[in-house]
Amino acid sequence: MVKSSSVLEILMHRTGDIRLRFDSHTNFDLRLHDKIIVTRHPELACLLHPVGHSYYHTLREKLLWNQTL
Repeated sequence: MVKSSSVLEILMHRTGDIRLRFDSHTNFDLRLHDKIIVTRHPELACLLHPVGHSYYHTLREKLLWNQTL
């Protein structure tokens, strides 16, 4: 957790097959010394979910948390 006023900066200092992906649609190949800066957007987003939707159920399914090791 970080404050909403925080600015996160990530500097790439290794090379390799590194990609940044947004919403599984847009890919960016990252190179040595590329910088990613993350800030809060000034406008709020309203997210709608169907009845019965569970964020944690989705995480368990996508991250395979429901499987035994």
